Amino acid sequence: MSANSPERFNWNDRQLEDRAKALALRLEGTQQADSYRERRESVLIAVQVALLLLLATTADYVTGPAIIAAAFYVFPVGLAGWRRGPGAGLAAAALAALLNITTEWMHPARPLPNSLVLINQFLHTVILMTIGGLAGLLGEQQHAIAQQRDQITRVVRQLEEDIRAARAIQELLISAPPLLPGVEIGTYLQPARILVGDAIELSLSPEGRLVFVVADVSGKGVPAALAGAALIGMLEDARARYHSPAGTLRYLNQRLVGRLPGEMFVTLFYALLDPERATLTYASAGHDPALLFRRCGGVAELLPTGMVLGVLPDARFEERTLSLAPGDLLFGYTDGITDVPQPTGERLGLERLLALVASSMSLSCPELVRSVARQAIGDEAQPIQDDISLVVVRYLGPPGAG
Repeated sequence: MSANSPERFNWNDRQLEDRAKALALRLEGTQQADSYRERRESVLIAVQVALLLLLATTADYVTGPAIIAAAFYVFPVGLAGWRRGPGAGLAAAALAALLNITTEWMHPARPLPNSLVLINQFLHTVILMTIGGLAGLLGEQQHAIAQQRDQITRVVRQLEEDIRAARAIQELLISAPPLLPGVEIGTYLQPARILVGDAIELSLSPEGRLVFVVADVSGKGVPAALAGAALIGMLEDARARYHSPAGTLRYLNQRLVGRLPGEMFVTLFYALLDPERATLTYASAGHDPALLFRRCGGVAELLPTGMVLGVLPDARFEERTLSLAPGDLLFGYTDGITDVPQPTGERLGLERLLALVASSMSLSCPELVRSVARQAIGDEAQPIQDDISLVVVRYLGPPGAG
């Protein structure tokens, strides 16, 4: 470290302090501006009420005591209460009542004061006070509703921005398919909501094998998406520690037990495809059976070799190894595709999914997953109930062969 380093750090500290002061001054200026606008609005309303009271008093005096005088004062009293609250409404009502009484006593055509006149003036006062108070209460209620509406709008807008940002980050976490000689890859992902609870991982192991992962977090929305993002991070750590599917699942299960909220769990299919040895080694934690389509005909369902992740800390997982031949195709998916409703009202189901994949075997892997999804969901844009993830890998043969 150079001798100038402390000065550089001190300068950064001063710079941060200056920025903090500038921010505080800006905040203070904003508060002062808000206070100024509030005072200006109060003055304008006071002037409006005063002018309206003056007009009401003039009309009251000109028309004489024969007219129901309280009617002239209703609007200014109501305006004061509506805009500035019950206190202002009652104050305006008291002033209006005083002006009304004074006008009647000063009018040359005023009848002799008697009990009926006093009762009439008292009733005028009560009416004006009631109008002022009610207008104030209604105004406060409307103002509170407007504030709540604005606050809800701001919160919703902020949530939408946060979710869009989270979606962008989530897309970054989903790795692009690696370039590996001897295999062809296709992926398809469609979230039921903005954020997806499925996890797809396609990468290369240190030994040059293809890591094939399809996972489904129970639930939907933000909780499932956060759990899926955490799972991808755990997979990165697991690959550095374990070189077998069963060991990886044991590690993930131990990490997830006690950390998932409520009754959330994870199903996961983990496979290693070795192009040189033409083998597929896999383990499945309660996931829907992956499908291995043989080029020579037939389909093998790769059933679960252990229970779901995140439930029992001592769960055991087995792994199995299969031989591959050029042209064999591994199809992984989440249950969002098999649960897609069909025009008949039934779910797509595994049998229909098998038929869709079998009919698309001549397509390239990227085209195959798009074709299966399009036929399952339909050409018309329709909302889906669960995230849909499809991953397909076709084994082409040992690198350099042929």
